Amino acid sequence: MATIDYSFKIDTNLKQQAEKVFASLGFNLDTALSIFLKQSVEKQSMPFEIKEEILNDETLEDKMVFNNQINNNLLYYWLLLLLVFIVVIVANNGFNYILIVNTVLNLVKAFQHTLII
Repeated sequence: MATIDYSFKIDTNLKQQAEKVFASLGFNLDTALSIFLKQSVEKQSMPFEIKEEILNDETLEDKMVFNNQINNNLLYYWLLLLLVFIVVIVANNGFNYILIVNTVLNLVKAFQHTLII
């Protein structure tokens, strides 16, 4: 098996603590990281469950930024869908304001249910 050198930045304290944990289990940090990567590939996800309790402020902020980006994309597509519905209504029924308003209200309700908080 061919190998490569790979480096990444990690907090010095965290590295030392992790090395102690892995040493007590009988292997070094390189082996632990290899096990983690192999398990991730095998499971096609993280090899352990991630719970909200273990997220720190930085990861929570990243999650909020990501969710905001998703919500912005959802808003764009919902507005595009709304525009298409209005064009179809006008094309088929003329300017039927009641039908347009009801369609807008229903789409707004549906949009609210797709938001990620």
